[in-house]
Amino acid sequence: RSIGRGGRVIVGSEIQWRATTPGVVSVAPLTDSTAEVTAIGNGGPVAIWGIFRGVDSVSTSASVAQRFSPTGSVVVPAATPLPADGTSATTVTVYVRDANGNNLSSGGDNVVVSLSPANGTVTPQTATDNGDGSYSATYIAGTTSGNVIISATVNGVSVANSGIVTLTSGVASQYVVNASSLQPVAGSPVTVTARLADGNGNSVPQAGQTVT
Repeated sequence: RSIGRGGRVIVGSEIQWRATTPGVVSVAPLTDSTAEVTAIGNGGPVAIWGIFRGVDSVSTSASVAQRFSPTGSVVVPAATPLPADGTSATTVTVYVRDANGNNLSSGGDNVVVSLSPANGTVTPQTATDNGDGSYSATYIAGTTSGNVIISATVNGVSVANSGIVTLTSGVASQYVVNASSLQPVAGSPVTVTARLADGNGNSVPQAGQTVT
C-alpha cells in the first residue's frame, strides 16, 4: 500500500514499477500497491522500484540465480551425416541452459555423454567444461550405418533434447552373398541373394549392377 504524509494510507493510488535491469526481470502490477516479479534473463542482482507520482519512492533488492533446466538444455553434434567408417569424427557440445534458453554463465557441472546404440565412441565420456555453460566431447563414428542418438546427463539428470548423428554406408566394395540353405537336399531349390555392401558390410543402395 502507499503511505502519505503522517502515515495516512493513500486510497486508490496508482504506483508504477521499474527494475534497474529489465533484461533480467519483468515487473507486472497486480493491484494498486503490489506487483509480480518474473525472472526472464541471466542472473544477477536487481533492484525493483515503486514509483509514486513520478518519483522513485521505495525499492527492494533481489538476486536472480540461474538454474539448470533439463528441457531447456540441448545436445548438439557439429556434423551429420558421417560415413560409417570407424574413423570420422565430430564435436558434440552440450549446452547447459536455464528454463529461458540462456546458457548458464559458468561451468562446474558434471556432464556425461552416452550413445544409443553403442555404435562408435565418445571421448572423453565426461565432457570437457568450457567454463561458459557449454561442455564438449568428440564422437568417433562406428562402422554400422544408421542413426546414433547422443544423450547427456547433467549431475545425473538427463537432458531432454538429445542429438542425432546419421552414419551412412561407404563406397561399394563387395557383394555379400547368402544362400537360403547351405546343405540342401538334392533336387530342392536354393535361393541365393547377393547384397552390394561397403567394406564394413553396410548395404549400399545402388541399382543397375550385374551379378554373375
